[in-house]
Amino acid sequence: MENKLIKRYILQLQQAYYGDSWLDEDIEKKLRNINEENAFIKPDGYIHSVAEVVSHLTEWRKELIERLQFGRHAKLTTGSENNWRSNETLKKSGWAYLKEQLDNTQKDLIALIETKDDSFLDSKWFGEYDYDYLLVGLIQHDIYHLGQIGLIYKMISYRSVAN
Repeated sequence: MENKLIKRYILQLQQAYYGDSWLDEDIEKKLRNINEENAFIKPDGYIHSVAEVVSHLTEWRKELIERLQFGRHAKLTTGSENNWRSNETLKKSGWAYLKEQLDNTQKDLIALIETKDDSFLDSKWFGEYDYDYLLVGLIQHDIYHLGQIGLIYKMISYRSVAN
């Protein structure tokens, strides 16, 4: 079973989440300073909160896990209600739960792709995209939102210092 690419993607997922990458930033590190008090702050009242971004990341990871695991049609789209849940909805679950859900998707995703070989990456998901495209897209998505979380945190930190 050839899985050089799979191992490389697992490494990229782990580096984006746990660190030790060229970026010198990771999701876990960024979220260490986030708590129940600041997770739901929306800078300037309209920018996404960290909780909203974490929920968004979690939903797309769940979607990819289901596509990889079951090869099913997409449930989540950019227009889906779950794509960007409101702060009011997310507050009901609380920050600890949201963070736990993101952590769980990290473990579940890696456990799932560890069972695949590189040839799986070339197979098509409903004739649209190959799984390589979907997995690389998720890694890029994580890194994009890692930067967004960093900016949001700076904005809410500055706001609390300025007040």
